Amino acid sequence: MLKFLLYCDISTMDCSASDINNVLSGFSSYYVQVNDSLWFFKYTDEFDGNYLSKEIALFYNHFEKITNDRSRIFISRLESHYYYYLPEEIHNYLEQE
Repeated sequence: MLKFLLYCDISTMDCSASDINNVLSGFSSYYVQVNDSLWFFKYTDEFDGNYLSKEIALFYNHFEKITNDRSRIFISRLESHYYYYLPEEIHNYLEQE
């Protein structure tokens, strides 16, 4: 499984944080919401027939429909080396395989 960070400026999106939770629950094996703008989620690392990077494919397959020309969204795969200062439950989630 790969771990991803998702940031969305909700004030620029065509949806609510709850809608993003619904999108994530539709394809992610597990996700955690930090606040109304930040999520972490897990997604398979198996080849899905798409030659785009996972981040780009995730955007077009799942998030494009809830964005507009002024939306601010950031999707990034988390590597094994990163720094964070987050609540304990988020820390525990990031440490899990």
